[in-house]
This record gives sequence, structure tokens and C-alpha cells, in this order.
Amino acid sequence: MSYQISHGQPVTVWPIKQITDTRGNVQTVPDLDAEPKRTRAHVQPAGAERVNVVGQLDAVLVVMHLDQTVVIDAWSLIEYNGAMWDVIAGPQEHGSVRHTRYIEITCRQRQGDAP
Repeated sequence: MSYQISHGQPVTVWPIKQITDTRGNVQTVPDLDAEPKRTRAHVQPAGAERVNVVGQLDAVLVVMHLDQTVVIDAWSLIEYNGAMWDVIAGPQEHGSVRHTRYIEITCRQRQGDAP
């Protein structure tokens, strides 16, 4: 594990589960009833997406580098810095050696969850 990740900021990752809605469709959602995985991540800002409609809020984006042992998917929910984050891009695996391998994801802060 790299120094940046092992000494990074604490994050909580919820696993995913499959549910069937009232119409019989199978959907993937975060499993808030399961035990979340608490780990550390190197977090760097990725800028903000400006919405072109006047009156809407900016969407805050970050790139997180997580340890390769974390099971994460595009539907995972992440708690970081007192706010909830959705995975919008990733997960991408980087590195070749076990000691430096990591997962990179891009996350968007949920609106109304400002710390």
C-alpha cells in the first residue's frame, strides 16, 4: 500500500446488493444494512461541474485512491468528510506490484450533504 493511501483520510464504503422493485426489475443499490468497510484513501479534488441553469448548485468532484482490497462498484456509496458521495467513474485498477496497487474512482458529492 502506498504512503499516500495508508496515511490518507478516513472513508467508509458501503457494499452493494441486488433488489427487486415492485415491477419485478432487478436493481443494484447500496446496502445500508450491511457492515460498511472503513478504510483510508488519498483524496484529491477534481474540480467542480458547473450546471448551466441559473440557481442550481455546483457539483463537487474528487478522485479517490483506495487500497486494492476494498470491494467497490459503480453503485457503491461512500462517506467522506461528513458527506455522502456517489461513484460516477471507476473503479480503475492501477499498479502492477502488490505493494503499490490501488483502485481509483471519481466521486460526486450528493446535493444537500455539505459538511
